[in-house]
Amino acid sequence: TEVGESGSEEIESGRFIDWQTSGNDAAIHAGLQALLKLSMKVGALLCEFTEDSELATECRECEKALSAHVPTPAGSKQAAALMAAAGIISPNDANDATIALGGPAGYSTFMSYFILKAKAEADDMKGALIDARTYYGTMLGLGATTFWEDFDICWALDASRIDEIFTDGKTDVHAACGAHCYKGLRHSLCHGWSAGVCAFLSEYVLGVKQVSPNEYTVSPNLGPLKWARGKYPTSCGEIEIEATAAKNGKTVVKVKAPHGIKIKK
Repeated sequence: TEVGESGSEEIESGRFIDWQTSGNDAAIHAGLQALLKLSMKVGALLCEFTEDSELATECRECEKALSAHVPTPAGSKQAAALMAAAGIISPNDANDATIALGGPAGYSTFMSYFILKAKAEADDMKGALIDARTYYGTMLGLGATTFWEDFDICWALDASRIDEIFTDGKTDVHAACGAHCYKGLRHSLCHGWSAGVCAFLSEYVLGVKQVSPNEYTVSPNLGPLKWARGKYPTSCGEIEIEATAAKNGKTVVKVKAPHGIKIKK
């Protein structure tokens, strides 16, 4: 809210994607349309589960109507990624026209999962991993041991590490960087919503996808990597995966699943 000279409150519209899109009304519109379309799709599935066929049909009609208009992402990687996730545009179009431009410049921690997902589904795993390494690697280079709520790679220019005594003439990343509600030491340096890259690595690099309550597929995509290994938590324990790039271009995959979990071929 804002209080004018008369003392009356003017309530803002509240149309919001994340702070990086603030002020870009076209991007906010595009992102919200994508989220609404996704909501209608999931809503239809929920209605079918509860056997409300009438409302399921209404949701699907609304989803179809939302597909008829294709807004512009207006240069926003966040909006383009959400549009790709919703099927309004293809991941290839989202990546080629918007996301791939400038590498990790314009990324946001909150939307990193959707941005990297769009790149991977556009068959640009190499670009996704380079962006992830540069974006989060720069954060690590500044002393991060947890995921920051807000981050822009340009902050690293002439910046002091957060785990060192601040040096005069250097930028104090925590105190000086950030905008909107993140100004002046207000952004968190340990924030769960910024860890979307972890889900991306599990789902797209290790290639773990759940297909039923206790059934998973494992199809790693190493891109330019020589190997990857990790563990994926389930209700029955952890699935252990190790993937190694072979000289014949194929990937050698070893999977160890806990009792009660089936790995679908």
